[in-house]
Amino acid sequence: MGDIYRLSYLTLYALSSPDCGHGMLGQRHGLASAEMPSLNNANSLEKTRAHVFRTAPLCQRAWALQERLLSPRLLYYSDGETFWECLVHTAREGNHRIIPHKPTPYRYESYECPQVRIQLVKPLEDNPSFPVSIPSDWQIIVSEYSRCRLTYRSDKLPALSGLASMYRRNTGYTYVAGMWTENLADELLWFCPLEQDYQPQNVEGKSTLVSEPSWSWISTDLAVRFKALGNTTGKWMTDFELIQLTGTDQAADDDIPYVLTIRAYFYRVSLQISRASRSCILLDGTGCEKLGRGVLDVPGGLSIVPRSCAAIVVRRKLQIGQRSMFQPLPYMTYLLLVVPAPDAQGEERWRRIGLAWTTRSLTSAPEKSLIRLV
Repeated sequence: MGDIYRLSYLTLYALSSPDCGHGMLGQRHGLASAEMPSLNNANSLEKTRAHVFRTAPLCQRAWALQERLLSPRLLYYSDGETFWECLVHTAREGNHRIIPHKPTPYRYESYECPQVRIQLVKPLEDNPSFPVSIPSDWQIIVSEYSRCRLTYRSDKLPALSGLASMYRRNTGYTYVAGMWTENLADELLWFCPLEQDYQPQNVEGKSTLVSEPSWSWISTDLAVRFKALGNTTGKWMTDFELIQLTGTDQAADDDIPYVLTIRAYFYRVSLQISRASRSCILLDGTGCEKLGRGVLDVPGGLSIVPRSCAAIVVRRKLQIGQRSMFQPLPYMTYLLLVVPAPDAQGEERWRRIGLAWTTRSLTSAPEKSLIRLV
């Protein structure tokens, strides 16, 4: 699927079509007109473009994301005007300017990621220096993809397969459950932003055909983002060791459940859960001392989340800033919140329920524990 779009000459994109029963040449809601922005208002048209793409029905469909990110040339048909996009520049019918592509940092609010797209589409050199696509590119792809909608939950991995194949081509990484083992430390730091709790969920139908490891972002119907994405200041350290990762991404008779086995520091903690919210406060095991904050993965129905759980240290970040010589190093520590989930044989396993973070110095665990996450 990835090469079908990547090797195409031109992709026509029915931006405003709500479903397959509508075409791209419908009646317009007003005619586009070329505007001449003043120097003080030079960005107004680009904000309008972001609004068009943010509200366009096709940009909200998960299956359509790979068509957009893997096509070298796109002609978008909206109900107001047409847009052009290639690897060199963008243009729109209602604007006299042709805007050349300039590398810019990714902004979640823009609904665009041209830098990621360029790396996925362009042919590899004869002797490429891997990885061609940087690790954060996949976090951007997942951030864009997870806020789109699917009719069937079972499509969550298939609708991403074209992008995954191109990313594998560019990196040589190992793909399991929507994540890459070579960048697992950063990708485990996914969370579901709280502001979407009162918005429609991203899956219109329910299915149990897809394996759903709690430690992967594919386990939730909500949009996800990553704590490490764009968080480039400071020094990051990984505090766990990957022992084994098993599972299969294709539904088959010999389908193997996903199990992530790591060796990491393990703490008993408590949660103070905000009423009618996934926001929580991280407390020590006695429930008396505040350690930090967190966000739960479970949307609504928070009664199923226990107030006592465990926390696994995944990453630490050395904060950049001034401190006195008598103060400890300012670390931000990120932890997976987990609860017991033993298998049928009684083997100890754990299920993720959220992500937490703290600047407090945690009491050192005696040694790292072997932990199996499902």
